[in-house]
Amino acid sequence: MAKNQNAYYKEIMESIAKYRKQGFGIDQLEEIRQGLEHGVKASVYADKDYVAVQMRQIRFGLEEGLDVTLYNDKRYDWFQMEEIRLGLKDGVDASIYAKPQFSYEVMRELRKALEDRIHLEKYAGVGAEMLRELHLAILDHQNIIPYIKAGYVPEQLSEIRRAMKEGCKIDPYLNTAYRGAAIREIVEGMEEGLDVKTYADVEYSWQQMREIRLGLEKRLDVTVYSKKLYSWQQMREIRIGLEENLDISVYKSMVHSATDMRKIRVKMEEEQKRYASLKMSGNGPEISDDLGEFCKTLPKNAVRFFVDPDKLKAYVYVGETAERLTKERLIGGLSEHKIVKGLDKGVINQLLGGKLRGEMVVVARGKLPVRGEDGYYESFISDREHNGVIVNKDGTVDYTKAALFVKVTAGQKLLFYHEAKPGKDGYTVEGAKLRAASGREKVRIKGRGFKLLEDNRTYLAEENGCATLEDSVLKVMPLLELGDTANLMGEVSYDGAVHITGDAGGNLHVIASGDIMVDGFIENAVLESAGDILVRKGANGNGVAKLVAGKTVMGRFFENTAIQAETIIANYFFRCNLYAEKVVRVSGMGGSIAGGSVYAGFSIEAGTVGNRNGIRTDIQLGYDKDRPGIDYSGQLGEIESQLTILNNALDEYKEKYPPEERNMMPIFLKIENAVYTKQQEKSDVEKLIAQQLEERKKAMQAYIKVYNMLYEGTNVTINNVVYSADTKKCVMIKNVAGRIIVQNLQG
Repeated sequence: MAKNQNAYYKEIMESIAKYRKQGFGIDQLEEIRQGLEHGVKASVYADKDYVAVQMRQIRFGLEEGLDVTLYNDKRYDWFQMEEIRLGLKDGVDASIYAKPQFSYEVMRELRKALEDRIHLEKYAGVGAEMLRELHLAILDHQNIIPYIKAGYVPEQLSEIRRAMKEGCKIDPYLNTAYRGAAIREIVEGMEEGLDVKTYADVEYSWQQMREIRLGLEKRLDVTVYSKKLYSWQQMREIRIGLEENLDISVYKSMVHSATDMRKIRVKMEEEQKRYASLKMSGNGPEISDDLGEFCKTLPKNAVRFFVDPDKLKAYVYVGETAERLTKERLIGGLSEHKIVKGLDKGVINQLLGGKLRGEMVVVARGKLPVRGEDGYYESFISDREHNGVIVNKDGTVDYTKAALFVKVTAGQKLLFYHEAKPGKDGYTVEGAKLRAASGREKVRIKGRGFKLLEDNRTYLAEENGCATLEDSVLKVMPLLELGDTANLMGEVSYDGAVHITGDAGGNLHVIASGDIMVDGFIENAVLESAGDILVRKGANGNGVAKLVAGKTVMGRFFENTAIQAETIIANYFFRCNLYAEKVVRVSGMGGSIAGGSVYAGFSIEAGTVGNRNGIRTDIQLGYDKDRPGIDYSGQLGEIESQLTILNNALDEYKEKYPPEERNMMPIFLKIENAVYTKQQEKSDVEKLIAQQLEERKKAMQAYIKVYNMLYEGTNVTINNVVYSADTKKCVMIKNVAGRIIVQNLQG
């Protein structure tokens, strides 16, 4: 064996020596060597006119068993070769795009389209970015050809597609003069029900549009700063000032640069916050100990006025033998210390009447500003936090009246917004106005299927269907109502919510983009929802029923049913196969999990697990190595690399050209837009990574709590460490540093 192996490598080395004599370079020889070692015919690509990376693509193809003759051609660079190879590998007809005149970017888009059985080769001349938009549009069943003919470029088309996908009627606001970022601002405004006519103007930059949109979101009077001569940075400073209820007249003049505006705004904010943090003394001492001690050192005939540092109180000290104050002397003393507001008439009269002697009193009080009440939405439909779920005294849950959505009709009133109220201004004893902060406005409702009336406060349903309100997202979507499904068979796929008003029996398979609600029992049905599934009565699935939800599955009980969701909740589970990405929760002290297999990423809580008969119950918690999730690190690295290149280019333009010149250069504006877009992408990816890390942390801290009995026959695996339980009462089980720890919850 060793002799054969030595002979094999000797033969390879002899071949390499021959190629070296022919003048092949080091990298080329390495590709030939690897090919020979991997058992492919290296002579196919052993050509000195090929650079090593071209040879590598041919070698990869041979190793993958592909017919490389399609791209074994010196007219292709290595990027083009790779696209042809990948097409052959994925089983598409790569000959459709294997043309030397096509750039590798065009080849890539044609290949990806072919993978989705979409032919775009007749549009190859429009370029790779346009092909990508066409591909995505076709996948979303959109027709963007009219926009292409009208002269819109890929960055604009991308935003137009988004508008079409969200159902925004954007055509009246479109203009080929808009950059893609400007169209994005219009689309975002339309999604939030804003009056985009306020800023849909080609004379605004996309950054100015953004500042006006953000102001409209907060229900500000944007006319104050929506003047085209303001830079977007100046707009931003005025917008933030309006949000904080500052007196923006102090700095809104265009003579102030954005930097100066910011300095003034920050100073005003600090002053406002300082007064907001103060509290006027109530039953506590009116005069500080230090001031009282100081007055003891004054002559007995002295009269002195003092103002505290915050200018919210003014004091007068009158010595034991001091002369009675005349009106003129009193006015003079008050004026000298600028005490003009909040005067105590009773104290004034006592001073003039000579009734105060040998003491110091408060002669004037300022008034602290009072913050206004926040805005709020009045809902005429139930929200997810108040969905009719009733918790019984024993902790079990009654889902009889629970609901995931509310049936609505077109024109029905859904929400009414009560605007924030202004605060009440205060003042100092010197008469300075202390501006009160207004109440905060709620964020604008987002979603679809509703319209906002001209009052900007009333939300009506646009169509018949069902409505859901969660956080600040209102959705009105189509509703399919099915009765008892015992006699129904086959698949029902519906773009909306589904309400089964009877039992879900038969061999029914329902797929819904919205929530699914079942009033009765589930037997043999398969239900799939991108949202939640609610089963009011329960399920005996006969080992056939399956429920898959993008969010939560909840119901009275589940038997012999397979369930997959983020969170799974019921009063008991019997012989079920459960897979919860996050949590399995059994309601009530008597709630149990008996038999079957249960997985939860973060936690399982139940009254009882297993039963007295020792039924086998398999529990698994923690990180699921078979579902590691998407690795975003490579994506983040690529974005950061692109950002570095873009920022370097931006810095070069800033060094070479003054603002008034570079801001008129299309290439600079395009780079600036790309930087903003990439920063947004980076932020989004970083959030996803942070979320993954947090979820991974929770998975590593996974636990099961059993509030009543944990029976023998239960096998618990937490992050790959197995624990075979004996009967215990009231315990929590977790994995600490690779060891199973069982804690008593009672002590």
